Amino acid sequence: GHMPPEEAWKLYYAWAIRRKLEKTIEHEQGFWDQFWAWHKGTNLCAVTPESVLKWRDHLARTRTKQGAVRSPRTIN
Repeated sequence: GHMPPEEAWKLYYAWAIRRKLEKTIEHEQGFWDQFWAWHKGTNLCAVTPESVLKWRDHLARTRTKQGAVRSPRTIN
């Protein structure tokens, strides 16, 4: 199958807007956008457990734009 990240985000947003605070969704969208910039993929179905683990490791090794270390809770 093929699902562009933008389409997947629209579906998620439609679900989340009824269940989460807007600020929470904005935070999640920031990580979503960062993941896709890092992953360089165009297909949600191409994401594997291995690529998610590599992303997690990347977040643990790198600092935020403000220079902070991400907590394990943030990474999860």
